[in-house]
Amino acid sequence: RSRDRLLLIMRDTETDTLLPKGLEKEAIIAHKTGDIRTTLGDVGIVDMPNGKQYIGAVLVKRSDNDPQARSCIQGISRTVYQHFKWYGGQKKEPPTNPIKPN
Repeated sequence: RSRDRLLLIMRDTETDTLLPKGLEKEAIIAHKTGDIRTTLGDVGIVDMPNGKQYIGAVLVKRSDNDPQARSCIQGISRTVYQHFKWYGGQKKEPPTNPIKPN
């Protein structure tokens, strides 16, 4: 029960501007963000529509509140998601540019 409660809390994380921005709408993520001026991070469990599941954790060391850290985390999330989508058995051919936003 405690695991289910924790996942429910993590699915309701209010800050959805990091890892969730790299996912497609059908994906479900339970995650926790962290921001302490010089470090920005997000860690989560992603459930993909194809039945695959993975854990992602990205921490970015940055200059004091540098906004580029946010886009870095989003890009990493997008790239990893596309990798598991295309090479995880759902599709046969990779996208031409997996880093470019949808």
